[in-house]
Amino acid sequence: MHVPTGLELMSDDERALLDAGERVLACESATQLAGHSGIGDEARPGPGVGFDADPMAGGVTVDQRWVDAAVGGVNAAGARGSLADRFSAALDVAAAKVVITDRRLLVLGDEGTLRTTPVRIRFEVPRAGVVELTRAPRALQRGRVRISFRDGSWAMAMTGLVKKAAADRLVTAYRQS
Repeated sequence: MHVPTGLELMSDDERALLDAGERVLACESATQLAGHSGIGDEARPGPGVGFDADPMAGGVTVDQRWVDAAVGGVNAAGARGSLADRFSAALDVAAAKVVITDRRLLVLGDEGTLRTTPVRIRFEVPRAGVVELTRAPRALQRGRVRISFRDGSWAMAMTGLVKKAAADRLVTAYRQS
């Protein structure tokens, strides 16, 4: 059985969102796994361990942001409103796709959970707005990529838990042009 990958994932509706003459170099389904978002944070969170003497309050407390960062990693860093902030928000749909063209980096997606609303461009930045796109694997996150933006912010996109092929296609497409 053939499983569609890369450019085969683009529908006619998605291709219609491209500019005339724009060439698609890669198209991959992507999401963000649970983790800590460093958007607006000064630094990576510490454990923030505390003790509450009230036994009804649960005793020991730990900063949930630290747990998220330790388990899932940091998903993004930068100021609120930065390119990484906007990119991360764009991935927060049921069926997002990261598309690299000869002109732009895009995130396509719809607002519905059952693909009942039209696909639209949820994020776009000219290629000059992207400084680097590299693989950034972690345990059970082999398809994770890091996108560094010209404004100094960066964000992660997850293209596969176990397989890295989709991440490799995005990195190769970025380096081609």
